[in-house]
Amino acid sequence: MPSLVFIRPHSGFSVHRFINFNVKSFLRGAGYSVYLLVSVVVLAEIGLRFYYSDPDYYWEHRYLYVTPDTYQNIDDKLWVYGPSRSMRDVAVYGFLDGGFRISYDCASPVNNIGLLQSRDFHSGDAVFGIIGDSYTAGHGGCPWFSQLEAAYPNQSFLNGGLMGTGIGAWRELIPYLQDKGIKLENILIIAISNDFLRPGWIWKDDQLACVNEAQGCDDEYWYPISPQASAEDLINLSKERALRRHGSRTAWDQVWQWVQRVSYIEKLLRRTGLFDFETEDSRVVVPTIIPEARETLEEIQKLGVPFHVMMVPQRDEVGLRQKNPTSRQVEALLGDLGIGFNWCEITGGDYMRYDGHPNAQGYAKIVACVSDLIDNHTMEAAP
Repeated sequence: MPSLVFIRPHSGFSVHRFINFNVKSFLRGAGYSVYLLVSVVVLAEIGLRFYYSDPDYYWEHRYLYVTPDTYQNIDDKLWVYGPSRSMRDVAVYGFLDGGFRISYDCASPVNNIGLLQSRDFHSGDAVFGIIGDSYTAGHGGCPWFSQLEAAYPNQSFLNGGLMGTGIGAWRELIPYLQDKGIKLENILIIAISNDFLRPGWIWKDDQLACVNEAQGCDDEYWYPISPQASAEDLINLSKERALRRHGSRTAWDQVWQWVQRVSYIEKLLRRTGLFDFETEDSRVVVPTIIPEARETLEEIQKLGVPFHVMMVPQRDEVGLRQKNPTSRQVEALLGDLGIGFNWCEITGGDYMRYDGHPNAQGYAKIVACVSDLIDNHTMEAAP
């Protein structure tokens, strides 16, 4: 009869010890994996910050202020600044998960025809006209035009920079100047690619009622301020506006907003479409420059004066280190019309921290680019 054999467990074996050993091994492995993941993310963030600059705009966190009677509509497509006055222009940026700070606070003289410079113009004056948007007006890093005037005291420059305008408004600006009897001997356009998407526009009645009379102000618009308003007043008012604009957002919205602001990985993945949850039908199509762009450029050519276009890369182009599709359309249009153009290269460090405008250093580079055009006689070539 076969004998029964009993196998005794090894005297050192313990189920609890076995489980504890495997749990500890798993935790060590998981901890090591998390460590590697965090290290990769941190190193990627550091590397991206060395190569790229922040391409994002933070318009929804910007709170704008201006002295009353700063804007004046001319017709249904053109406005100018309130003539013969001093304008104070302030932007505060603030985040509910962070602090509020004044991004810029600029004082600008406005001349007798509603342009941002101290020099007045009268019928019969012959000028070197420089036309553009807020980059020419000097928003952000504050007006730079006086630097150019000081560098060329014998030249009569005209600052045709109007904030937020584009090719559609500039088409109306030239006849406005001609109606004043001003003769444009040279025309330099300083532009960003978005300018060729913008038709002419004017201030709405409710916007003017807000900035001029503090009535019916919408949080999306400028707010009126006195020239003596303190920084504390502006910060406190901006906090109130931020609560009205963003106070209903959930905690998750606030967290995700913070991630979008600080993470360069998120910024780049968003632009690859990996964070794009829109349907195919709702995706944004690359915009096409407006028909008025070609028409305006052709009309300027017909004036028969030296004409040049200087392009400045936008914040998103500088941040991503590549031209956007609209810029390439503009280059093609200028080439097709035979209009001389160049690029004034500025970098991420030449932009405000959050704002889409250059800082003082960036505007100094724009002054240098304009000076190069003048010194190299680029503007002497007939179109």
